[in-house]
Amino acid sequence: MGLSAPVGSSAQPAATGATAHRWRRWCTVLLCFLGLAGIGVGIWQAAAKGYLTRPVTSWLSAQLGRKLVVDGGLRVEVGRVTRLRATGLRLANVPWGGRRDMLLARSVVIEIDTRSLLRDTVIVRRLTVEALDLLLERNASGQNNWTFALHRNGSATALPLVINAASLPGAKIRLTGPRLERPLDVVLDTVEQREQADGMLNLSASGQANATPIELRMSVGPFSNLVAAREFKVQAEGHLGEIALGVNGHVDSLESPVNTEASLSLKAPDAAYLAARLGLRNLGAGPVALNLAIAPATTDAGVQGRVSGQIGEFEMAAQGSLTEQSGISEIAVTAQVTGPDLSRVGGLTGVKGLPAEPFRLQLDVARTGDAIRIQRADLDLADGHVMLSGFLGPDGGLAGSELAFSASTPDITRIEKRLGVATAANGPFEAAGTVNHGKPRETRLQVNGTTNLGKFALVG
Repeated sequence: MGLSAPVGSSAQPAATGATAHRWRRWCTVLLCFLGLAGIGVGIWQAAAKGYLTRPVTSWLSAQLGRKLVVDGGLRVEVGRVTRLRATGLRLANVPWGGRRDMLLARSVVIEIDTRSLLRDTVIVRRLTVEALDLLLERNASGQNNWTFALHRNGSATALPLVINAASLPGAKIRLTGPRLERPLDVVLDTVEQREQADGMLNLSASGQANATPIELRMSVGPFSNLVAAREFKVQAEGHLGEIALGVNGHVDSLESPVNTEASLSLKAPDAAYLAARLGLRNLGAGPVALNLAIAPATTDAGVQGRVSGQIGEFEMAAQGSLTEQSGISEIAVTAQVTGPDLSRVGGLTGVKGLPAEPFRLQLDVARTGDAIRIQRADLDLADGHVMLSGFLGPDGGLAGSELAFSASTPDITRIEKRLGVATAANGPFEAAGTVNHGKPRETRLQVNGTTNLGKFALVG
């Protein structure tokens, strides 16, 4: 007679083993979660107590390429709004700078919408800076100390930062550079920005610039439209003594402006007054009245602009357009400037050796994608005429450029006296040629000319 086990007698231990295995797995997951939570709480408490000051400032220093020091510690509170508080903040200056630190602040408090850290535009709910001391410098080589090699992953047309509310009591800003006769020192007694019920951001600031009262009132928004970089308005009015600045505009899109409209005006009683208050080089005498207008383009999709007016004895007129065809943007500008002294323009632009005589400059320049073409640049002087045309390099420099030029004068002896040289040539002079900058440190030059002594040619 055979033996048989009761039904289910072997299934019971198997079920018990599976249940135990599931419990062990869930316990492991729970322990890992509690461990991670404990680590997170530990990091949160360390950040709140300022224990992460050194690693955070080291990381920021690496991103900025400048040493950032927070003498009084950095405290971080993370939630829906991330709050950072730094005491005794110092940001190092460039090696060639006029002082060791570019920026100093007694305390900085920043409240950031945490979710915005994952988006193109970071939203700062509130910024408070006490005793800000900022030095902005530019040297003779054109370098400045406010450009940082930051890598940005977001959209190039989105605003990288939007500040909802701000306060900077007692801020000091100094701007220096070779094109200034003296530094521009700005001391701001009050700087306040707040969001209104309609979403507009209202900014007000008052203080002194080079010991002259300064006042600014601006309204921009709505706030949500600023974040989206679409359909926002700007209205501003500022005064520096008797200098008045006005701005009024509507921007439909920063990425593809089509229906953008704006106007800007600058007025001052005299060019000498403007130069003295801003620390600029000699602008001569005479009233200052500049007007700029931007409107939708009449042909292709885009915008067009116009500038007209005078600064002292200098008169200027320009018009330009920004359009897009087949996904490629094109910028076109034509301009004319006339004045009694070209050397003053050189003093403002940093170009040395320009003659102190009346001039008329006409420009016709276009940029399509990365290609920059000088359709024509004409400079008329009492002693002659210079013309330039061709292509500039990809970055707007001479590297990779191909240029054609011509020059003429009714009497070459005038040019010789200015340059401090003497030749046997006299009377009319004409020359034309090309200059190509190909590889680095490689320049090809070809010139053909005519003087009273005969014709000549240069190739090199």
